[in-house]
Amino acid sequence: MNPSRPTTGSRETVRIADTTQTLGPVELDGSFPPPADVDPDRYEIRDILGVGGMGEIRLCRDRRIGREVALKLIRAESAARPESVARFEREARVQGQLEHPAIVPVYDLGLEGSGRSFFTMKRVRGRTLREVLSGLAAGDATLEAEFSPRRMLSAFSQLCWAVAFAHSRGVVHRDIKPENVMFGDFGEVHLLDWGVATVIEDLRATNEEGARGVVDAELPNDHRTMAGEMIGTPGYMSPEQIHGNPDELDERVDVFALGAVLFEILTLEPLVTGAKAHEVVAATLIGVDARARARTPSRDIPPELELVCVRATAPLEQRTSSAREIREAVERYLDGDRDLERRRDLAAQRLAAAEAKLATASGLPLTDDSRTTALRELGAAVALDPGGTKARELLAKLLLQGPEQMPEEARRELEANRHARRIAMRRLIFFVSLVFLTAPLTLLVMGVRSWTWFAVLAAANSLVPAVAFYAMKQQDDRTSPQLLTGAAMLALSVGSFVLGPLIQAPASILAVTVVFLSLSAPNIRASAIPLAVVALLAPVALQLAGVLPKSYAFVEGTMQILPVVVWLHEGPVLSFLIFVALTPVLLSAFVVLRRQRLLDRLEERLFLQAWTLGRLFPREAGVSMQPDSQRPPPAI
Repeated sequence: MNPSRPTTGSRETVRIADTTQTLGPVELDGSFPPPADVDPDRYEIRDILGVGGMGEIRLCRDRRIGREVALKLIRAESAARPESVARFEREARVQGQLEHPAIVPVYDLGLEGSGRSFFTMKRVRGRTLREVLSGLAAGDATLEAEFSPRRMLSAFSQLCWAVAFAHSRGVVHRDIKPENVMFGDFGEVHLLDWGVATVIEDLRATNEEGARGVVDAELPNDHRTMAGEMIGTPGYMSPEQIHGNPDELDERVDVFALGAVLFEILTLEPLVTGAKAHEVVAATLIGVDARARARTPSRDIPPELELVCVRATAPLEQRTSSAREIREAVERYLDGDRDLERRRDLAAQRLAAAEAKLATASGLPLTDDSRTTALRELGAAVALDPGGTKARELLAKLLLQGPEQMPEEARRELEANRHARRIAMRRLIFFVSLVFLTAPLTLLVMGVRSWTWFAVLAAANSLVPAVAFYAMKQQDDRTSPQLLTGAAMLALSVGSFVLGPLIQAPASILAVTVVFLSLSAPNIRASAIPLAVVALLAPVALQLAGVLPKSYAFVEGTMQILPVVVWLHEGPVLSFLIFVALTPVLLSAFVVLRRQRLLDRLEERLFLQAWTLGRLFPREAGVSMQPDSQRPPPAI
């Protein structure tokens, strides 16, 4: 193998059958005299644009058309070899018959005066993909701004179209690499150097629909590539291309090269590395690893595109079958990316609308309408662009900190929920009513001392179930609890004369107060306190004032109970005391336990909501599961 001398800044190009160099800038040192006679009436010869292994390229002016063209002239030493002349003219015919926007058109093919072949083609201007990739890898800010990832992928998609078109005409390029891809100044993409392209006979019978026939530019049999000849550029050649077996060479060699080029676009690193050409060849034969994300984890490489690279550079039997498939996969990604960009634009608009709505209330409490509108806009912005940090932060503040005053609509819903809970507590009211209704019956067991006081106590206790029945009929959450509690406190106050206002009455009054606090609306709960105080102290005050007979007597350091209603026999009295002691305890415990279970469920629900929001919104947005007392004051 005799690899040619590489052009500065490019990969080494290896060709066994015909040594060539990649085109590049050339210093004019007189080594390349002007062609002897290239129809001076038509072509005005100017500077040299580049030199290849088999030809030189000069800038010319086509006098007939009035345009600049590139003229490629076979070098004198190559013109002396018939096989080189055949390949040179074949390159012109192949390139000339591939009429595609990404393939440089050939205008003319002929002989100059000394018999050397030449052809003219469109002059292209711009940067090669190699120059762009090198600049991006070096961190060139200008190139980064001009060649965004989207533009690079769009250009690669155009390149795939050109290759797919060539394949449809039966042509395989065999030397696709960054040096042979050029970006024009106005968005054009050109695939250059068709000097080693080959026409595959098998493709003649499988020509894709829409193609204009196949390229007719075969070499004579004695000048065709021989088995075992390796043609291409190490690092972009597939393993079967390295082996040089014509039976394995088809469009999939170009697919491998496209995969290598895409890998380099994504990672800014060559797919296969090595100091020498033979090292790169050996590494390719061992097997390439095109997992771009594994090679450069610091770069945000989409997994869909990594999969394209892996499949395009897989072993021949598993490799993507065509350049069209690669292009379709890239376009699917770009379509999704374009959709993402559109959604981000829409998200930015919704975020701006929310900020404008919030700005109108700057320094003032947010109105319900302003908050609702802002929440809608921010919710839409987050839905359109879940990664938008600013919208998520603002939405988190609005959701978690809430308005300073509860909106009227929310208050109505809250009252409806409370009303539903109070209706559920009516069973408790029924139970309490039964206690008051049956309490006088226990006094009959003890023995009635004064039927007058017994009748007063029975009437007072009967008032409680009557008021409860009235409250359940009226379903008035504002006045019914007060009426019921007032009736209960009156009954307890009268009932305190059984054993006096300081024996069983305090526990019973406490139990009724707990029930009232559980049933009442927030704005009337405080009224339970004065009712309880009056129910407890009124009998004491009336007895001290002498209006009512005293319940207690204090003799020589002892306290005696002076019953007014019943006789104090030991068995009945102990049973009564146990009953009046357990009933308030159990009733209060039942109410408090029920309320605490409800609070626990509400706390768990609130915590889960905050925890979920904490997962949705960034921590810097102020999401916290701290109690309200530990949170900073709201910013909105």
